[in-house]
Amino acid sequence: MKRIICFLAALMAMLLGALPSAGQSVTPPQAAWEWPVSAPDKEGMDPGKLADLTDAIRKGEICPRLRALLVIRHGRLVMEEYFDGWPADRLHTLQSVTKSFTSALVGSALARSVRSCHLKPGKEARNG
Repeated sequence: MKRIICFLAALMAMLLGALPSAGQSVTPPQAAWEWPVSAPDKEGMDPGKLADLTDAIRKGEICPRLRALLVIRHGRLVMEEYFDGWPADRLHTLQSVTKSFTSALVGSALARSVRSCHLKPGKEARNG
């Protein structure tokens, strides 16, 4: 369960975008779009469980290296927390998270028989 929580937290962190070297503080470009915000209970989530999760992360019981956790439910931001003094505007390196996230999305699409990709495996993909 802890691995799943850490994996999901890392995926949410990935949504922050492609980032420069670790720990580099820069001003990100102004977002053209921001998540609409809602309360967890309005989106069918238990605020107490989210608070317990946040507390466990702050205590280092799970995901001790996690710096940010964003929870999106029904297209709305229901929780945004930062840990260990990490500010919201500080960028973070992603390393292999992007590859893992992309492969998870591809696997999910294949499981659902989604075949609307414009790239075809083979010659076009290799020469692209």
